Amino acid sequence: MSEIYGLFKITFDYYCWEDLIAVSESEESLSSHYKDIEKLHYGYPIYSHEKSSEIRGGRSEEFHFVIMKVKRV
Repeated sequence: MSEIYGLFKITFDYYCWEDLIAVSESEESLSSHYKDIEKLHYGYPIYSHEKSSEIRGGRSEEFHFVIMKVKRV
């Protein structure tokens, strides 16, 4: 079975929210989809999983997108 990836929008208030936007077997397809919706979301940047983890674990609470592997069940 091939891996599945998800495009997530990460936002913050008192908690960190991970909103699943789309899924695909191709990270490239999700990157392309991000470019299509970027303007609708105030130009939030897209970060690597590592950078996103730093932000979520730190204090910056910067709204952003990230592509992460998702578990197929």
